This record gives sequence, C-alpha cells and structure tokens, in this order.
Amino acid sequence: MVYVDKLRNTKRWKYSNYSHLTGDSESELLEFGKSIGLKEEWLQISNKGIKHFDIVASKRIIAVDRGAVEI
Repeated sequence: MVYVDKLRNTKRWKYSNYSHLTGDSESELLEFGKSIGLKEEWLQISNKGIKHFDIVASKRIIAVDRGAVEI
C-alpha cells in the first residue's frame, strides 16, 4: 500500500505546496513513484527513518487517483 499525507504549505522549499508519499515497502514505493513520474534518486529518508518522496500538489492528485491512500 502507498500513502500520501496532507498537503503542506511552506515557503522554505522550492515548491510552496507539497506532500509526502510513502509506502509499506521501499520496492512498492519506488514502483508506484516511477508510475507517476518520480525518479528513484528523489527518494528521501526522514529524521525518523521513513522513506518517502516529497511531491507537489499536482503529483498528489495523480497519486490519489491511482490508489494512494490519504492519511
């Protein structure tokens, strides 16, 4: 399963509106990310050790449309 959190608004990042895309496994996350146009090298690891992608609002819409669960 792949998950996307709430849209955030910040001025600290290149894009002001973004979300995190994460998954139950790294392989599932990478496969899903690739299917929506994300590159493997964009994968990040949070301070808590959670692997994720930062995605812009338009990619969040696509992710949800393709089955990502909103959390």
